[in-house]
Amino acid sequence: MSIHIRFLGFIFVFIGLIFNPYLWIQIFDADGYLSPLNKKIIWTFDALNLLFGFTLIYKSYSSKDYLNSKKFQVIANYYFRNLIYFIYFILTIEILSFLTLKVILPKNIINRVNIVLGHSNNKSIDISWKKADLWSNYTPNPLSNRCNKYGYRYGGGPKKYGAIRILCIGGSTTWGDGVPWGDQSYPAQLEKYLSGKGYNVDIVNAGVPYYTSAEVLTNLCFKGIYSEPDIVLVHTGGNDIGPLTSPKKYKPDYSHWRQVGGMISDNVFVKYYNKLPSSTFRLFLIYFLKPGTGNSVGVQLSVPKEEMIADTDLTEISPAGLITNFRNIISITKSSGAKPVAILFNSDHNRKNSLARKYFNDSDKFTKAKNRTLLAKRINNAAMDSLSNDFNVPVIPFDKWNPKNLDSWIDHCHLDINGIKEKAIYIGDYLINNKILNINKYD
Repeated sequence: MSIHIRFLGFIFVFIGLIFNPYLWIQIFDADGYLSPLNKKIIWTFDALNLLFGFTLIYKSYSSKDYLNSKKFQVIANYYFRNLIYFIYFILTIEILSFLTLKVILPKNIINRVNIVLGHSNNKSIDISWKKADLWSNYTPNPLSNRCNKYGYRYGGGPKKYGAIRILCIGGSTTWGDGVPWGDQSYPAQLEKYLSGKGYNVDIVNAGVPYYTSAEVLTNLCFKGIYSEPDIVLVHTGGNDIGPLTSPKKYKPDYSHWRQVGGMISDNVFVKYYNKLPSSTFRLFLIYFLKPGTGNSVGVQLSVPKEEMIADTDLTEISPAGLITNFRNIISITKSSGAKPVAILFNSDHNRKNSLARKYFNDSDKFTKAKNRTLLAKRINNAAMDSLSNDFNVPVIPFDKWNPKNLDSWIDHCHLDINGIKEKAIYIGDYLINNKILNINKYD
């Protein structure tokens, strides 16, 4: 029984040693501040733990034990040795952590840490292209080489005098997931093509991977519209397939598909990295919070693999979220004096290297996934096409387009550089042939 009491006493002493206002602020307190009253409460609780713990330890030994000097000496020596071992262990871990931070840690991780902490002003490919955003979940990170200093994939600086500014909004197919750099994306190639045809254009790539129409809308409201576009190319609907095919009951605000995710790791990392001068603590923050690897405000509740073979009946679901978002995109674009142009989405999981082929070896599951996503794409495209007709918005039927070489599709919807160039020409010719570029601008 005395051993159990002694063990319980050590637990209370341990709690008393680690539970204090400083560690509370480091680990639990969101704003880094404790009122004087709360500090007193914690110190009181701390003192009570220590007092109770030492009392239990003392009571676990009988008075005869302490009168026996030899036994007392054995006990004292035992706990003293354990204390030395504990200190030795902590110091060893700290030294190893210090060496890991200074010598062993890969350069790309050190580079990310320094950029996040503000110790480097250089743009880097090591840091993620995305960072958390209050209005649109996440947004391009100007510290990444994959974005420019304006927070766009391409363009977006001061508007060129006399030029027609075209803002391209959408997801990864606008961003250019099939190519590493912004000047290889379709908006940049479109600018090159139209300039070669004699048009004075200034094009901005405001696409962001995995944006649904909801994020496209908020990104347009809070950022894109301030680039003062004359024309807005709206290439969305593809990522809205996720909320539409979710196994959960459809909600037009997409809350069935995504929810608030909690802490934003880069902010937490910067806040606490230098507060505790311990290499072990800093190494823990690096590997636990993974600074610079990308942050978002939301967490997705289902993944494409689940959505592709879910059992919800798509014919019974109206894409109310996409309809509302797309209508508002049109309205905001027109109210700002710009001309909206819709681009229908092109996706087919029957293509080589599609996600459905990657996920499903079973022929029945593959067929279900392919047909389900095809139906969802048609539902979304039909909704955008109908709204565009209602509001007299030109529609580029990109859903019916294919590159000359079908191998340019690197998966179900993304293109390599050759396919992107052809896509830019197709869209450019549509703008020219339908006289959409006939806007009076000063030369």
